[in-house]
Amino acid sequence: MDIKTQFDTILKQYGHRVIYRRYSTGVKSSHYDPITREGVGGARWAHQDKVILTRDSQTSSSSSGHGQYDGTMVYYIKVEDSPKVNDCIIEVNSVQDAGDLEILNASHKHILMIKDIDPKRGADGRIVFYQCYVKPEYGHY
Repeated sequence: MDIKTQFDTILKQYGHRVIYRRYSTGVKSSHYDPITREGVGGARWAHQDKVILTRDSQTSSSSSGHGQYDGTMVYYIKVEDSPKVNDCIIEVNSVQDAGDLEILNASHKHILMIKDIDPKRGADGRIVFYQCYVKPEYGHY
């Protein structure tokens, strides 16, 4: 069994679904304020939300190697979801068996911004999955 198949199996057994918010940096949203250059009542950049399957865990500064402080969360994301820095992972209050539409409309529990990404490669050198380091986001997301 190759590592990608093993990773997919782990996600199916132990993963959970979250909202992945992909920002179109440079494309202003309707909340963009040209005076402050921030979002007022929402995100400043246009975005798209997608439900993805992921696995999370705690890390420590000694194990991350990415200058992260203790308690930083790590999310493991499939290669086809192609995460990028400054996108958000939104944990929601929903039932595990909820449909995508129910998850997209669920209340938000935690909003986490991706601060660093560590691609994990298989023996052939191809990226198999991403290890994303996230921090809580408290502003307009």
